[in-house]
Amino acid sequence: MSQQELLATIEQLRERYKQQRKLIADLLKDLKTDQDEQRKRRNRYARIKQDYAQYLTLFPSETPLEESLAPEPPPAAWLLPEAERNRLRANHKMLDNLLNALQTASDGLRIEPPDVVKLSKAQETLKRALPDLPDLLERYDSVLQKATEDLSIYFGTSLVAAFAAEGLTLEGRPPNMHIGRFAIKLNFAKRAAHILYGKEFVGKADLTPEAILKAYRTAHKDVAERQEDGKQWIKMLYEAWRIVRFRQNSKEPAANLVACYVELTLQQQSSNFLKREPRKSLFKDYTRAQFAYDVDLFILRRRLHYDDHIPYLQPAILAQTDSPETSLWIVSGDQPDSGRYYSLLAFKRGD
Repeated sequence: MSQQELLATIEQLRERYKQQRKLIADLLKDLKTDQDEQRKRRNRYARIKQDYAQYLTLFPSETPLEESLAPEPPPAAWLLPEAERNRLRANHKMLDNLLNALQTASDGLRIEPPDVVKLSKAQETLKRALPDLPDLLERYDSVLQKATEDLSIYFGTSLVAAFAAEGLTLEGRPPNMHIGRFAIKLNFAKRAAHILYGKEFVGKADLTPEAILKAYRTAHKDVAERQEDGKQWIKMLYEAWRIVRFRQNSKEPAANLVACYVELTLQQQSSNFLKREPRKSLFKDYTRAQFAYDVDLFILRRRLHYDDHIPYLQPAILAQTDSPETSLWIVSGDQPDSGRYYSLLAFKRGD
């Protein structure tokens, strides 16, 4: 099945489901109209009975009509029970979503090469709504995969060239690329790119070479180009470690590394923030990525210590790596994946 044949099939499906949606819409409309008419008749009859009762009070000599001469309104016209009407509404909504997805897919297939964003947007809805058409879905997935691969090759080449023009070497293949310790994750379906230091998110950008290059430069500046005083930093980390152990009433020398990071962040805030007014505008950012960079720089590489207290890091066990509250990825090599998770921090007196 070619791209044009796939487009024709989707257009046929769209026409079929449009007719089904119209049938349900007309039925719901007629049911509502019938309900409204029944309600009006009931209200009108209630007013007649009330007015006639008042009339008899004004003219007591009148003989009331026999009940048989003033019957209740005839039984309401046949209506679907509420449960069935709810199912009609649910099916109408389902067809609305399906038709929107088919229209999006049709728009994506009308151009060469196919629009990856539109095809991706429609994909999940089509899979949920059309499980009985496996051949169609398989061909749809094939067209989308090829379009994504073609776009990856084209965009990846453009992105590498944009970085090279600035003297930077971008490695890897879309959607996963990297430059030094920074990873660049491309999402063609959402037309976006995420920038990570190691495994920590540090920025995002539109899916253009210029925007990604700018986002990378900003992230690199924020993480790796700061002028941090190592001696002051290790002192503050030591104090953070002591506070965490005190709060946890722990006799163990090791404390949760992430908890120490949180406490260290608080120590970096101004007195105005801590004592007077903890407003967002007064808060000094200190990201997980920046802390991870500092841990590697000051503890693993420079091996700084506070007085005779030497910091030690304990690697995380596998179960701790699933939660950002129990571990932190520390990059120690020259690529984002070159490092390990750490969970605990301890300070011990040197010999």
